[in-house]
Amino acid sequence: MDAEREYNNRARVPESAEIIAAWARDAAAFRESGVRAELGLAYGAGEREKLDLFLPANAEAAPTALFIHGGYWQALDRSFVSHCARGLLGRGMAVAVPSYDLCPAVTLGEIAEQMRRAAAFLHRRRGGRLLAAGHSAGGQLAALLLATDWPSWEAGLPAGMVGAALPISGVFELGPLRGTSIGQALRLT
Repeated sequence: MDAEREYNNRARVPESAEIIAAWARDAAAFRESGVRAELGLAYGAGEREKLDLFLPANAEAAPTALFIHGGYWQALDRSFVSHCARGLLGRGMAVAVPSYDLCPAVTLGEIAEQMRRAAAFLHRRRGGRLLAAGHSAGGQLAALLLATDWPSWEAGLPAGMVGAALPISGVFELGPLRGTSIGQALRLT
């Protein structure tokens, strides 16, 4: 098996640039549609440690979801996937869409810590348990949030703070990425 060919989606899907450009257009149109939102909330000190929070009509009582973008931990940001909040928002959930720093500038562990900070920020801001969801690399990060021992990570956070995860096409088996350009960017050994 040629792992580079099988796992490198940008190389495998010739129209990937057009698909990603369409995501950006759809996401911008969603943000500009009059949806109630708090954009660019800082959940940490880093330049990319910001999230957009989309709110339903009954925002105070609404449960909260955290939708994490994909991009193999090395591309994209929240501005490409705002429109992914539409479905849950339409069902009365608040939806936060964070950005995070990208590999190879940071490690996967640093990205994981950023997503934990985003989840803790949301819990402190909104209360209640969170649904963590994400696509591709974001799916892996959503599962990681579900598996986090929150009281050990930060005193005062409740066990089960993330009550459920919805990984969409999550990237969980990283072994095959070793020896590929993706594995190099992620610093897999």
